Amino acid sequence: LYPDTFMNNSGAAVAKFVSRNEISNLIVVHDDIDLPLGEIKLNKGRGDGGNNGIKSVIDKLGTKDFIRVRVGIAPRSFWTGEVKRPKGGGPLERFVLKPFTRSEAPKLEEVKERAYGALEEIVQNGLESAMNKFN
Repeated sequence: LYPDTFMNNSGAAVAKFVSRNEISNLIVVHDDIDLPLGEIKLNKGRGDGGNNGIKSVIDKLGTKDFIRVRVGIAPRSFWTGEVKRPKGGGPLERFVLKPFTRSEAPKLEEVKERAYGALEEIVQNGLESAMNKFN
């Protein structure tokens, strides 16, 4: 499902698509500014972590009991290698909406393959197996 709503209102589309008894099978793939570009993390039942799209999904479903594939988008410091999380508010919103740079393209391809692999592992062997392989 790729909602045609704004990301901050993704929950409206998800709630129409996923019935109550299928929520535990729901897998949401989303960006995460707290992870470096190219990394993924799998989890289930966590809060929104400041992601307004995930907050909307939790609010509309009335639960946080669904699987997430968090895809890192944060840049790393050239000097230290640490994640440089852009400041909140205007700069953060501008950051998450801007296109990726040419130099980031190889990382995007790598993370796309890892995310596909994680999704395949979740579906075939369950979340725990996928977490052991990809987290």
